Amino acid sequence: MIGTLLGKIGNLFEKDFLLGSFLPALLFWSAVCLPIFISLGVLPLFAYVETLTTAEKTLSVATAGIFVTTFAYLLNALRPTQTRVWCGDSHWFFLKGFEIVGTAWQRFRMKRIKRRTARSEEIWRTTFTNFSQQVMAVWHSPGAALPQNEERRLLRVISGLVRSGGPAQALTDLAPVIAAFSAYDGNQLVNIFAGVKNKLFYDWWANLRQEIQDEKALLDRSFGTETVILPTRLGNYIQSYNYYPFKRYGIEPEIFWHRLTRVMKKEDLEAVEDQRTLLDFALTMASLSVIYLSFAVIVGPYLWFNTLLWSVLGLASLLSIAFFYQLGIIVTRDLGDRIRSSFDLNRLAMLKALGCVMPRTYAAEKRIWEELSRLAVYGNMSGDLDIAPPPANP
Repeated sequence: MIGTLLGKIGNLFEKDFLLGSFLPALLFWSAVCLPIFISLGVLPLFAYVETLTTAEKTLSVATAGIFVTTFAYLLNALRPTQTRVWCGDSHWFFLKGFEIVGTAWQRFRMKRIKRRTARSEEIWRTTFTNFSQQVMAVWHSPGAALPQNEERRLLRVISGLVRSGGPAQALTDLAPVIAAFSAYDGNQLVNIFAGVKNKLFYDWWANLRQEIQDEKALLDRSFGTETVILPTRLGNYIQSYNYYPFKRYGIEPEIFWHRLTRVMKKEDLEAVEDQRTLLDFALTMASLSVIYLSFAVIVGPYLWFNTLLWSVLGLASLLSIAFFYQLGIIVTRDLGDRIRSSFDLNRLAMLKALGCVMPRTYAAEKRIWEELSRLAVYGNMSGDLDIAPPPANP
């Protein structure tokens, strides 16, 4: 019994509980007491405290500590609920309208990014090929000398090309350049041809390829499956890194995460847990800021009518909600990268710990994970797995 009691007391000093629950509870009730102290006045409050005996002061501090700690344990128990609320997955009736609008907006964002990734990265390579073919059809040498002012004019045509006009418009704008190859010596237009190649091939084509790759990476890290779109950016970020192990390897992350932690390095696991704790802190502070906003706007004015005070506190609450929600998004991105890398680096060690024969190819590995996931979730497999023999006793 004493050991259990000491263990519970020791939990108070764990980093996860201190940062994720106790500190938000302490800050919240300090903020609640602030307008009370202002309304009563600092000097009368100190004068009242001086009238208390040592035992009364000790009892007051102990009572406040127990109250804040109890409230912190309540916040700790509500972490999964508040995460679902900020992800837009709570299914609460009074949030239904926000969830419908948010889901529609996030689906629009996803489709917009997918449209950008669906662009053909070869359009400017093809455009340059068409330009080259038209030039080669009229290229001749020797020919008339190229006037210096004509060369400057052609360079201005090249520098004035605009990518947003599309390939057809680019070829239309390059018509004077193509015409110049039919009128002047082609060998004197080598720099002009190189200028077009640099513009279409090395600049626009390379930039478009990079843009499309960036958009694909953004889509992969911003959303999970197309069938499950959540109303908030935070929720979709979490969906994206939860879906990653299944999409890449066929691993069910919720089933195998705790098994994965058994083979991870201690420092890597601590880094993941630190990010989870920081995410819990951000979401808890955002949730308490919402409660405090309600207190400042609805309850506060009935307790003490002071328009300036409650307006300032209400504005501070709004800023706090925005700040901690954005902090949660930033932390979730980093947490997602850490979880992705955890599966990338440790999945084979987990396979070995599960007693499976190491696969020689990616396809073979994916089949193993699909069978293991089916076994863990449904209790059966569609095929069979090779089990590695236990190591021989030395």
